[in-house]
Amino acid sequence: KAMARDGLLPGKLAQTNKNHVPMFGVGLTVVLTSLLALFLDVRTGLIEMISFGCLFCLSAICAATVSNRFTRLEEIGLSPTQSSLKKTGIASIVVYYFGCLSTSALWNRSSFSLLQLIIIGVLFLSGVVGPFSVLVYQFIRHRRLLSPLPTESKHFLCPAMPLLPCVAILFNSVVMMKTHLLDIGLFVAWSLIGVVVYFS
Repeated sequence: KAMARDGLLPGKLAQTNKNHVPMFGVGLTVVLTSLLALFLDVRTGLIEMISFGCLFCLSAICAATVSNRFTRLEEIGLSPTQSSLKKTGIASIVVYYFGCLSTSALWNRSSFSLLQLIIIGVLFLSGVVGPFSVLVYQFIRHRRLLSPLPTESKHFLCPAMPLLPCVAILFNSVVMMKTHLLDIGLFVAWSLIGVVVYFS
């Protein structure tokens, strides 16, 4: 519904019934997924690619949840200190996100040499523990600036910031990087097609 409303899919898919359910979109999705299951061997690649994609998107949402607390500082007029806080916060969550992916990719190997363990340890400390510590410090030090605004809906609040989103990103990364490399490549290719469609 949201994608159709934004113009990424035909407008017909955004139409809802009296109960606000996009029945045409749901019905079309059921038909298309049924055809895929009927004619394709979903066990070889498709399920893994979709699972990877779901976890990737969930992790991106978690990262955006943390990043949003910093980007919205513009709404209250950034002072030089707050501008620095914004840059540091966004950089920290980006480094943390890819640090989790990189560390998990190396950790999911079947065997390790001493050098590989040292590399994993250094990467974990610099790419995961380091930026996470920075985020925790910022949320404690600048609690007033990074706390939920009174005008924000209670349905969109995230408890235990930034702990809960960061833990979710780490756990998702560990599971994601158990995916076969070919399936990750398929997801990347499919995502690039999506990016072209989006910007077109």
